[in-house]
Amino acid sequence: MTSPLHLIHIPINAQDLIMWGLRQTARGESSDLDYGMMLHKLLSASFGKGAIQPFRLFTPKVGQWGLYGYSAENADALRASAALHMTPDMDHALPLNKMRSKTMPAIKAGTRLGYDILTRPTRRLTSDGKTKEQDAFVMACHTAAAQPEASPPERAQIYEDWLRERLSSSGKPIATLDSFRLAHFATSRANRNHKTITGPEATFQGTLTVQDADAFANLLRHGLGRHKAYGYGMVLLRPADRGTP
Repeated sequence: MTSPLHLIHIPINAQDLIMWGLRQTARGESSDLDYGMMLHKLLSASFGKGAIQPFRLFTPKVGQWGLYGYSAENADALRASAALHMTPDMDHALPLNKMRSKTMPAIKAGTRLGYDILTRPTRRLTSDGKTKEQDAFVMACHTAAAQPEASPPERAQIYEDWLRERLSSSGKPIATLDSFRLAHFATSRANRNHKTITGPEATFQGTLTVQDADAFANLLRHGLGRHKAYGYGMVLLRPADRGTP
């Protein structure tokens, strides 16, 4: 029997998170304010590696920062585990007494849901025996440039195709897209393995219909795309768009 999945919410004290992250920088672990890396390290040190993953950080200009994530453990179990070894500065950044959770209900095939996903829509490119990540849109542009008769690709369409691929498994749909919107795009820098990498950061929103209930539950549990350990790929659910048939 599959274990329950819990949606976790933790308010984040931004200044304490940054100070904790800067102390890691002082130990030679990083050089930039990479919040995804900071939270990856802080969550791992507090609850164990992957205990809350995928996750997503919200950083409003006004108001408190907050983290949402999926976990096999509820808030009480996570709190009890972290209390054994969490240091005071870690607890200031991630206040255990304010952590909350809810058990995710079973989602049946045919259910229509809104989605909100922060992603890094990349593909892997192998050249001269080396593999690197590249923006899926940039890769599509390079492919189109080699085919003069091809129409110039559109970023939103390329990303929609990228998402559709990840909503299928072995040629069978996990969920079908009823609508898609590229709500946000930026090029971001991140620190990975002592290297600075640059890549796309995109937020997708829209409505989908679940086709395979078990596979969709697994998608929620594990997220989609790469860099899930650093705050990408969490599928947040919203009310379905009533304007979509």
